[in-house]
Amino acid sequence: MVLVACCQFCATGSILKNLEICKELMNRAVSRGAQVCFFPESSDFIGLDHNDSLKLTLSSERERFINEFREHVKFLKIHASLGLHEPVMSGTRIANVCVWIDDQGNITHKYQKLHLFCINMVGHQKMKESRYVEKGKDIVPPFETPIGKVGLAICHDIRYPELSIKLRSLGAEVITYPSAFIPRKVCLIKFIYILIISKDWCRPSYVIAANQAGKHNETRESYGHSMIADPWGIILASCSNVSKEPTFCIADIDLSVVHKVRQELPLIRRTDVYPKI
Repeated sequence: MVLVACCQFCATGSILKNLEICKELMNRAVSRGAQVCFFPESSDFIGLDHNDSLKLTLSSERERFINEFREHVKFLKIHASLGLHEPVMSGTRIANVCVWIDDQGNITHKYQKLHLFCINMVGHQKMKESRYVEKGKDIVPPFETPIGKVGLAICHDIRYPELSIKLRSLGAEVITYPSAFIPRKVCLIKFIYILIISKDWCRPSYVIAANQAGKHNETRESYGHSMIADPWGIILASCSNVSKEPTFCIADIDLSVVHKVRQELPLIRRTDVYPKI
């Protein structure tokens, strides 16, 4: 078994402040025995609008963020999953990515968000991510880590079962969903999806969803509920949605549970009726 930490905090437009929060969360998690730390989507910053986000993405501070984050991971001799922004060739859009950093501080895998978020609910924050974010084009095959084969996904991807089914068919034993969900109603939907996906009879897996929490600025707020769920859909650990301080929850990842559930709930797909994913 390997102990992991699912970290939660409120990123702002101050990249260097966000960096210090991430470092402190890693320090605290390691002091509790964590060997892998998972951070939310957009851990480097959350901007006021498109122009502000583009400016921050192109800043030297963002480069410093990722370089010092990697160095701290190496110093602590842990592994980490991190959500952040990257510039794209067009120069007018940004990429929403999740990277895996090994215990030597190397970025070994990078996934770019496939499904972009769009919401227009009366009385809630409005957002259309596709206006300024470049959508990803590829699934990153699951890769070996100290906690088994990890499949990378981001936030809104959780609504699309095709991705999780494909990741599991490629061998994923753990799936990550770094997030920055906004309205409370959406957060409750996310909660349900995590339970459904984690105990999906097709290929049960652990699900680790690190979410932002708190008021980032006058236009954006996130609602926490970071959690770790096992292959049975049991929530092993979770963070509050009302905590205003950076925090984390911890749980053991036991791959024998994944194998046990898959053995006890064998899959017999009807690919003669519907296509194989």
